[in-house]
Amino acid sequence: MRKDELVHLHSLLTVLRAEYERRGVSPEAFAACDELDVSPMTVYGSKAEHATAVQALASALAAASDSGSADSPEGDATAEERNATASP
Repeated sequence: MRKDELVHLHSLLTVLRAEYERRGVSPEAFAACDELDVSPMTVYGSKAEHATAVQALASALAAASDSGSADSPEGDATAEERNATASP
């Protein structure tokens, strides 16, 4: 993956992180990402730094999703309710 693609992916994952936090996921869930001190705006960071940050952020988002609590972005909706809204 090219560096510009990694930076773009990093930006998208950062938007997802903000949504998770807005819906109640604790910022401490992303402590490992914050320790890296690389943001999508760090365009002069190396490709390796962005790749590490993307992996850490994706792992933290996956862990927050797997928690199965109401903190997840899907909230309290059941699978049936989510499928009903996705059907035409």
